[in-house]
Amino acid sequence: MNQADKLNTFITTYTGKTFYPFNPNCEAIDIVDIAHALSQKVRWNGHTTVPYSVGAHSIQAARRAALHTESTDVIMAALMHDASEAYFADVPTPIKMYLPDINSMEDSIQRAVESAFGLPEGIMDCPVVKTVDKECLYFEAQQILNRPPSRLTDHNVLSVSNTIDSPEFSEGVSSLDINKLFLDTFYALGGGIQ
Repeated sequence: MNQADKLNTFITTYTGKTFYPFNPNCEAIDIVDIAHALSQKVRWNGHTTVPYSVGAHSIQAARRAALHTESTDVIMAALMHDASEAYFADVPTPIKMYLPDINSMEDSIQRAVESAFGLPEGIMDCPVVKTVDKECLYFEAQQILNRPPSRLTDHNVLSVSNTIDSPEFSEGVSSLDINKLFLDTFYALGGGIQ
């Protein structure tokens, strides 16, 4: 595929927008599309004991960020840290490391998301967001995987008491409920700049 074809490759979103993943435009980014898509995309490639979406993971990240900071920008960044996955598949990190095109596409979409919602450039890569993303990973491994990887079970990032701060997620939540909760969280944080 030549570069022009790549840049003209598009998807049609839930709200009917035309989105160019290799040439993202912040005007085509819509919180309704993000909430809808992330509420239906599964984490861990679906290898969980209950349905667990990228949207649930994102809400969990925002809740955890609020324990680390009062900055609404950082909490919003935690909520939106996987927003690019609304526009392409959730690729497991061990695989994503070997797919440089996906990494660069994800980065450009994330910068467009930051711009669309008035977030400082690069905030989704800040230390708090990276920390809560890892905390969520450990929560998920301990709570919703049938057999957590042995290299995670000994990790001391999370104690037993703080792995269940969102017990509804370890029981499974419908995509409609996650969609609503994601949007409610977004608007509670003052989202709406587009």
